[in-house]
Amino acid sequence: KTSIAESDMKAMIQTTLIVKVPSSAQLSLAGTTLPPGKELRTFVTRKLEAGKVWTDYCVRAEIEQNGELVVVERFIDVVAGQEHVIDLFPSLEDAALAKR
Repeated sequence: KTSIAESDMKAMIQTTLIVKVPSSAQLSLAGTTLPPGKELRTFVTRKLEAGKVWTDYCVRAEIEQNGELVVVERFIDVVAGQEHVIDLFPSLEDAALAKR
């Protein structure tokens, strides 16, 4: 039988972010801007080791809605090995803040 080294097990842990956002939105993850895409965007990493948490991970979308720029931002704790779903569709509150 083949055994898997502990360091290889750490590398195999998959952490997933699923972001729900309008397809035209400019999305940023932890300060890295990504190109527009689909309404459901999936990001997978194996860089977060088991037992680790990335606290205050910033997920930000800039969305044009009715001629106004609406920014929706969430800060989440990303836990290694888990799937995280973040909804960045603007709420009525987000739209009201954009008008100020």
